[in-house]
Amino acid sequence: MSKNHCNESVDGTRVSSVELVKQFNDIMVLANKTDDNGALLEKANEIAEHIIDITLETYEGTSDVYKAVRGNKLKEIDEICWATLNKYIDKYIPKDKHDINILDVATGNGRDVIYGQSLGYNVIGTDNCNEFIAILSQLSEEGLIKTNSYKKCDMRNLDFADNSFDVVRHNASLLHLPLIGKNYTTDLAVNEAFRVLNTGGLLYVFVKTGFTLEIHDTNESLGGRVFQFFSHKMLNEVITRNGFVIVHSSDEVEVRGKDNIDWILLIAQKNV
Repeated sequence: MSKNHCNESVDGTRVSSVELVKQFNDIMVLANKTDDNGALLEKANEIAEHIIDITLETYEGTSDVYKAVRGNKLKEIDEICWATLNKYIDKYIPKDKHDINILDVATGNGRDVIYGQSLGYNVIGTDNCNEFIAILSQLSEEGLIKTNSYKKCDMRNLDFADNSFDVVRHNASLLHLPLIGKNYTTDLAVNEAFRVLNTGGLLYVFVKTGFTLEIHDTNESLGGRVFQFFSHKMLNEVITRNGFVIVHSSDEVEVRGKDNIDWILLIAQKNV
């Protein structure tokens, strides 16, 4: 998605992603200053849906590049995150690995499904990008992931029964949902994670550190994409207001080429 990528706005005109982000941010500034802000939040949600559609279109058009750039091998930051998650799985989930069910949400090219299954976990990947689903299908055909270990669905509407998983991973996925508030976008995804988790299950979240919704180019030949950056306070509020208890939160730094990327790694428990 280039910075000039256009999508139809809520009034039917063609609007660039830059303008959509500006509209969203302006409305949220007003909403945060107003007590009776229901109409403003609904307007922000309409714009957010267009932003989310643009992001999906971007991945549909760059899935091959994404696959080539990311590959199937974990990078150092991914190894750190998996090691942290494994530690908390061992602490809070008293099961053998082959009995632990993990849902990897917005799994992309399936790298973490491959890795999680190599550790002995039962891992299922989801994505709502048709091109990523095609990649996952090919991985299954090649025997790199288990049969029936992927499904197409939106992270805000997971096609799984209640209490189906021991762990839900949101690895760099929530950051593509503009943050509005309870019952919208990011909160819907977190609430769905809560629903499909067993009592005592763990939610893993990995997001970029910051405060704004903006277009950002990660310099990976993927173009500019819309990212929601999170402070610890912003992320903690989303997680706790959807019923989770935070058990781990840390700042992590990824070295990517000449750039350092600041992340928040959070793990929370469904404890009801």
